[in-house]
Amino acid sequence: MEDMFSVIWNNNDSNVLTLDDFTLVWFDDNIDYGVEWHETTARLRKIISHLEIFENLNDCVNYLLSIDHEKLFLIISSILLSREGLLDLINQCSETVRIYLLSSTKSIDSSHNQRSFDNKDKLIDKLSEDVKVSRERLLSTNIIDSNVEGESTHNVYTKQILFKCFELLIEIVRRTPLPPDVKKQKLLDYCRAEYKDSPTELQKINEFEQEYSSDKAITWYSRDCCLNDLLNRALLTTNVDVIIYFGFYIVDIYDQLHKLHVEHQDRTINEMYENKIIPSRQGNYLTVYRGHLAPPNELKILKRNIGGLIVKKSYWTTTMNRNVALMFAGDGPRHYPYTDSILYVIDLHMNHTTGKPIANIKQASYCPDGDEVLISINTIFRIDSVELDADYNICIVHLTLCDDEYQATKQQNDYLDVVLLELIEILRHMSPNTDMVNEIILKQCRLYCKDNPHELAKINEFETKYRSDDAVRWYIKDSFLYRLLNIALRTNDMNIIADLRCFIIGLYDQLLKIHVDFVRSLAPNEEKLTVYRGQLMTLKEFSRLKCHIGGYILIKTFFSTTSSPQVALIYSGNGSQRPLYESVLYIIDLNISDGTLLKQPFANIALFSQILDENEILFSFQTIFKIISVKKYSDNLWIVHLVLSTNDKEIDIIQKYLKIILLPIEHYNNSTSLTPTTSS
Repeated sequence: MEDMFSVIWNNNDSNVLTLDDFTLVWFDDNIDYGVEWHETTARLRKIISHLEIFENLNDCVNYLLSIDHEKLFLIISSILLSREGLLDLINQCSETVRIYLLSSTKSIDSSHNQRSFDNKDKLIDKLSEDVKVSRERLLSTNIIDSNVEGESTHNVYTKQILFKCFELLIEIVRRTPLPPDVKKQKLLDYCRAEYKDSPTELQKINEFEQEYSSDKAITWYSRDCCLNDLLNRALLTTNVDVIIYFGFYIVDIYDQLHKLHVEHQDRTINEMYENKIIPSRQGNYLTVYRGHLAPPNELKILKRNIGGLIVKKSYWTTTMNRNVALMFAGDGPRHYPYTDSILYVIDLHMNHTTGKPIANIKQASYCPDGDEVLISINTIFRIDSVELDADYNICIVHLTLCDDEYQATKQQNDYLDVVLLELIEILRHMSPNTDMVNEIILKQCRLYCKDNPHELAKINEFETKYRSDDAVRWYIKDSFLYRLLNIALRTNDMNIIADLRCFIIGLYDQLLKIHVDFVRSLAPNEEKLTVYRGQLMTLKEFSRLKCHIGGYILIKTFFSTTSSPQVALIYSGNGSQRPLYESVLYIIDLNISDGTLLKQPFANIALFSQILDENEILFSFQTIFKIISVKKYSDNLWIVHLVLSTNDKEIDIIQKYLKIILLPIEHYNNSTSLTPTTSS
């Protein structure tokens, strides 16, 4: 069973981090997800926002092995762990880790910095005191990083990007001018193929074909029909192809819901109460309910992300009647093994500013006797609490609708990460002629280098001799072009990036060509290749990297690596001599046998380089890597282990979304000159 929602933000997300980024790990093999536990996690997150909670010992050990221990605090609260198991867990930590043993977890002989507490409040007070001292030490030895040079990496939050891609896709479906019959036919063909052996459902499909119109979308959605089952399945599994079939239906439901939403907003509280749109005259909010049987994983995710944001993947039917919702929640554990009965209690502000329609659909529903409130697809909620109601043997999940002023919600309206993922294609649509040199850039460069005859000569040479099939040679020259391009990519300067688009496209395309020859030149039995990169990294960028272990990063620049770890170490510098930086050595594993490598080209460019001993291997910008671990190797060096991302399900879905999103641009560009302008 697929999850009915996605967690798009939680308290541990590292979109905005401070210099003192500590990590708190809490191992507890007997968690009681009650009110006291939720209060405790809230208190701990006020001390250290990055809190990782583990119930499974192996998961905890694996996490400890994957991260830096310099700014790590560990709480152990175990009633099941043996003395030997406890010692094994503690031994995974370096001596710099502060360890706090709670209640029945007894202190053991160890060289580690540990203390035992029989009271949770005393432990939290001591933790707060120790963190305060550690922060003061950091502030006395570091100054704030201004990050004027930009960053070479960008954390990829796949759930957030999928959310944004769906928003873009639906907007494109809305704006695509196709006749209704054309849009409907593909959906009908798909539904008939899926239900070819069900005469009852085939009859409903025939009715849909004959009777459906956009003003009846909610009527059909509120009906027990195979179309809605197929739609929800496609949305929950993110089946992009099928979502496209349902595109017009999704938009029609949204538009009709928006119309009802506006009508309700224009009414007074008294009028809505008299028409039974809201249950009381008190305040300007409405509480609705939704009960259902859920797989255990759904409840576990909710508990782990209290205070975080979730987005509903499909339209959500709720009710103003709590008792009706309780009936749908059932009694899962007794009659349906491996399920949980959940009652969602959802607070909706009547004057919310989310831009997502929510309305009572009594007048438009197929079953007008109910008190149904339909919530739009992709609506964002905050998880306030998860509590067990012992009387009903049911979990009560409290959600609150998030408006556009909520800080974490605003992050979902920033589409920079989507642009970065498909920047090369966007630039390609802007400039079909890749040999054309942009006069604006040349003028700016000449002004910047007006007192440097040597650089001015290079600019003149570039203007007269540059060809797109020689872009790599120009890139690796020590010149204005290399510096200008990398600063623009690192700082997301879209104006300069757009002006340099011809050169960027030429560089990417040439790298793509020599990539094929490079892979073929490797030994036939060589399935894995490891390359290295040394780099001085700003503290801010490094902190984000550490807090994103197990996640993905996107490389914002053309990324130089080498097959020689010795050469890479030279470029890693010495962080101890530069207080705003860390010395980083990337170790990057590539699966050469994977046939999808062409999506992210890289190649050995030693033949183009003036320094043959470096054996340089250049990756394209937009390359995506998965962060395996970030570990301290010595006082002055960190090791970051990456793996080139290939065949990752969520990344593949994102790429499929983006390909479809960009199709209309290509379609309109190609059809502009073919479609004559007619006058009336």
